[in-house]
Amino acid sequence: MTRGRAIDIGFVCLASVLAVIAVNSYLSSELEESRPEVFPVGSELPAAYPRATSRLQLLLAFRSDCRFCIQSVPFYTKLAAYSQRVGIDFRVLTLEPPEVVRAALVPAEGRHPDVVRISHFEFSGTPAIVLVDAQNRVVASWLGWLSPRLEEEVFNAMERLAR
Repeated sequence: MTRGRAIDIGFVCLASVLAVIAVNSYLSSELEESRPEVFPVGSELPAAYPRATSRLQLLLAFRSDCRFCIQSVPFYTKLAAYSQRVGIDFRVLTLEPPEVVRAALVPAEGRHPDVVRISHFEFSGTPAIVLVDAQNRVVASWLGWLSPRLEEEVFNAMERLAR
């Protein structure tokens, strides 16, 4: 074997080891979750949605035929209770008759949420959560099923807004 050939083989081995280390590092690191927004932060809540005057709001877009909505009902029950404790109005927005949504939500505390029927969603997909300040400006929003880490993010955003 020539000296040049030995260097080439050594270089290929070193490159292979570095590639394996890089792939292993990538796979073992926690990947950041994407969090598509419903409405841009700072934008005004569209006119089609329930508006509050000087009230903080948490709006939940919900459909009874959405499996992620149904799977998240225990989280929504906690959100409703927490909203009440910190003084944020919790409203469920739907395209369906309110009684259908109330039945699907089955409140743990025996209280039915405030369900508002609207004509259309200005975004695609449910569930969707929108946190709105007293000036009807979007503070934060989340679209789709939320992991436990993102559920905690919703509670943290509510706590910051309620201060």
